Amino acid sequence: MTIISLKSTANISTPIPVRRRKNARKILSSKSFFCLSATLLLLYLSLWIFGLLEFSGKRSSLPKQPTPKLRPKPRLSPEKGIYSLYDFQHKPLPEAKLPRAPDVLCGAHRAPSCRDCPQGNGAAWCNGECVWNHEKQYCDDIPGTWDYVHPDYKHLTQIQAFQEVVNENDVRVNIILVKRPIIHEENVWALFKKYRKDILFMGISSFEMYPRSSPNPFSKNFSDDLFSSIFPGWLHMERNPEEVFPENVKRILLSESDFKLKAPLEQGYSYERRGQQKRKYDWVFSGTDQDVANNCVGWSSYAKNWSFALQAMEVMCSPEFNLKGVVVASRDKQNTTACTIPPECHGKVLQTTFIPQPELHNYILDSKFLFLPQVDDASPRVASQALSLNRPVLMNQNIAGGWKYMNDKTGEFFHDLSNFKQSLSTILEKERNGMYEPRQYVLDNWGDEKAGAAFLDFVKENFGDRVNIPEGTRMLLPGFA
Repeated sequence: MTIISLKSTANISTPIPVRRRKNARKILSSKSFFCLSATLLLLYLSLWIFGLLEFSGKRSSLPKQPTPKLRPKPRLSPEKGIYSLYDFQHKPLPEAKLPRAPDVLCGAHRAPSCRDCPQGNGAAWCNGECVWNHEKQYCDDIPGTWDYVHPDYKHLTQIQAFQEVVNENDVRVNIILVKRPIIHEENVWALFKKYRKDILFMGISSFEMYPRSSPNPFSKNFSDDLFSSIFPGWLHMERNPEEVFPENVKRILLSESDFKLKAPLEQGYSYERRGQQKRKYDWVFSGTDQDVANNCVGWSSYAKNWSFALQAMEVMCSPEFNLKGVVVASRDKQNTTACTIPPECHGKVLQTTFIPQPELHNYILDSKFLFLPQVDDASPRVASQALSLNRPVLMNQNIAGGWKYMNDKTGEFFHDLSNFKQSLSTILEKERNGMYEPRQYVLDNWGDEKAGAAFLDFVKENFGDRVNIPEGTRMLLPGFA
């Protein structure tokens, strides 16, 4: 019985370990499932917190970050010169070489310096830009003329793109205005980089769309952020300067055509004193003779918008208006070849060679209005000169600079051919009825007195710590050759 009982006991207890293993597996399986579920939940919550997943269509409180676009790595321009801000910051330049200082005007002759003027003839040969020093018995610079500028200022202003700044007494001030793009002139770039901490370089609107690159197919292109960024201050003509210049660049709405208007003002007064009130012509257009050999196709003609000017001439010469006009500088210097004008204008339009400025002013005075079709013109001096001569302007509304001169007392805008006839009729009617007062507008707003005082205040306010201005100065002016 005992043996049988033991065997029975053994047989009964044998399955127990098997049940324990099964239970252990169940327990382990439950724990693994719990850990896995917890891990997935934590991962899900983490992704949701960082905005990578959304619950029930509700957006994460954190904004989703846009996928960054890959930008091409900037490259240096392969051409000689500086064409972009990246070029300016990284392109190596040759060692800067100063140009030779200009000869001084001694009176009736010139010399390398005032000391060289007399040539053994004493004070009699010391005039012009020089004065005789009776104490030391030699010819010297007029005192004060160059006392406020860097020693190399006279050399630097021999560069065509660099314009000196003077006060009303012709005393130079330590500012250089850069009046056009310099692009490929590596030595000029090197000089600018060398002296820009010692001399205040500023930009001034005077050329095409400058500081922006020009759409003219005959011009060199450059990035729009180049010249708008490298000068700490700008005398500009932009309608929306905040879209062109960085915030740190100081700017004022002034351009080269705002200055030096005394000569046309005086010429206009003289014309009126002579009693010459009858107009020989209806309109005048100041063209260019640089492209006459190519029938006015080229850089200058594009800048003058010659293609539109031809269309406008057809309208003005048509039987509807039957106007007479002058196209200045549309014949070559030899007066043998002229740019083609519409057949309707033959016998009604006078074409001239390139003429001195006083002669141009005489044609404007003999006309009812100035026609200004150009677009890519930053500072149309002929516009402010015509207004100074007391003649209104018919101006392209799309022009880069000069738009600020236009109001109901100075002339009319046209947009394109669609409204050209209407604007033409308006300016003829208002001129006939004496409704324009262009000269008074210039006297009230522009010229050396007004523009020069504004320039001086601008420099004092923004760059007074960099420029030593002569005491008593009333105005600052761009120097002209």
